[in-house]
This record gives sequence, C-alpha cells and structure tokens, in this order.
Amino acid sequence: MSNLYGDGHRMFQDQHDTRALADRLEAMAHAEFDDRDREFIASAPMFFLSTVDDHGMPTVSYKGGNRGSCG
Repeated sequence: MSNLYGDGHRMFQDQHDTRALADRLEAMAHAEFDDRDREFIASAPMFFLSTVDDHGMPTVSYKGGNRGSCG
C-alpha cells in the first residue's frame, strides 16, 4: 500500500509503466528537510517546493533569489 499514491495514480502508473519510478520517488519523499536537503537548497539559485495539505491537495511554489537565501 502506498502512502503517497492513490488507486487512480497507481492505475495510471501501470498504464504507462512508471510504477517503479513512482516507487523510487516515494522512497525518497520525507516530511522534513535533513542536513543534506538544506545543503542542496542553500547551494541552488532556485528550486520548487512541493507540499501536500491534510486533505491531500498539493501545491508547488518557486523559491529563488541570491544563492543561499532560499532557506
């Protein structure tokens, strides 16, 4: 059972042979930034932050500016 993907997502992944990729992405997902994440973000000129609310509704926002000012 997936904590990230619903039945509709899984059906679509199976139709397009992307379930293995989705499983890998799910394995990489985590609720909080760790030191490695912070280091990567601090070194990036910009990134996109994706979150999901308690109803499962996603949002994606652009974060950018001077290097190191994103965190």
